[in-house]
Amino acid sequence: MKKIDKNLILIAVTLALCVPWLGCKKSTVVKTTTSAPSGPVEMKLKWPEGRRMVQSFELKMVNEMNVPGAPAAVKQDMTMEQKYEMTVLKERPDGKHEVDFEFLSSRMVMKMGDKVMFDTDAPATTTGKRADPMAGLFKKLAGAKIHFLLDASNHVETVDGVQDLQSRLSSGKANDPTGAVNSMFKEDYFKQMMDHGRNLPPKAASPGDTWPVQMEFEMGELGTVNMDYTYTLEGWELRNDRYCARIGVDGTLKIKPAENPQGKGVNLAIEGGKSSGETWFDLDLGMFVDTTINQDMKLTVTMPNQVRNKPNAPKTQTITGTINQVITMKLDSVK
Repeated sequence: MKKIDKNLILIAVTLALCVPWLGCKKSTVVKTTTSAPSGPVEMKLKWPEGRRMVQSFELKMVNEMNVPGAPAAVKQDMTMEQKYEMTVLKERPDGKHEVDFEFLSSRMVMKMGDKVMFDTDAPATTTGKRADPMAGLFKKLAGAKIHFLLDASNHVETVDGVQDLQSRLSSGKANDPTGAVNSMFKEDYFKQMMDHGRNLPPKAASPGDTWPVQMEFEMGELGTVNMDYTYTLEGWELRNDRYCARIGVDGTLKIKPAENPQGKGVNLAIEGGKSSGETWFDLDLGMFVDTTINQDMKLTVTMPNQVRNKPNAPKTQTITGTINQVITMKLDSVK
């Protein structure tokens, strides 16, 4: 079961990495603290020079797997937490911005039933047992930095530090199990992470207005995640003593398997993938301050058969399961 568990952990982490991170971009200030807007409002993200933001991300996942040969479904509970800081270093005369992103902390806890399979914050063992490479990967994330240059339209122009991050995470050994996670942190991933104006309406909006948001994220050998959402401005609501736009999120997600004619990798398929939740956009700060997303899906994983000591054993095995994820993101502080 050990190798199967590791693969499913990587799958869960991959799904978490596909969640769009909410950022901030420059715009004029909208003063709405004393009363709710009386008409349509153009919502723009703000990116003022010198701003420092600390945001937190949490994923709670429950996964019930049906493993070939197992007498009953196997239940996994996983929690992943991350905290990161973004600092606007400079606003250039041509309207471009330089932004630093730094991982502050990262933790993952995995349980099977009541048993803790691993905890990346657990103290190192002194029994001589080999350290879990997944735990090492999460510890290495803390302190990793990415530098962005945004153009005058707030699109990512350049990304620096990706190769350093990948080298930081990799063990450099053959069959490194962290490689699948490491491969998610590509330049395109970070570009998409900073492109969050797409989550806001393209024009001034009033309660009841809707707009589509589509995203696509390539995961290498694991395939491509396609997300198709409808966002709805539900109304204006006081939150942290400021008026925020309460935005409903509803949509679907699918995985398109990667082409793998040799059949050596792990293939994923999602059926009935649904997402729903709410996010709050602070009109004064020009930032998303709170987001909660629920995701439900049926997952099918086809991978090389781990049983090798039986004649005529099938080359692959298929694991099916149901997954529920609850994703929360919060703005912890802004200066």
